[in-house]
Amino acid sequence: MPGDYQAFLKEYQQNLAEFNKEWNQVRREFEQADKEYRKELKELRRKNASLFK
Repeated sequence: MPGDYQAFLKEYQQNLAEFNKEWNQVRREFEQADKEYRKELKELRRKNASLFK
């Protein structure tokens, strides 16, 4: 039984490491998209405000 536990633990740790790697990639992509979106939104607000001067 301890051997099964060790194998399970090793597989679990590998799966967790892979998940974290994928999650970090998705998070970076989201943060980049969010940054671009906020930049565009700021520009649109600036243009919109200039229409009402």
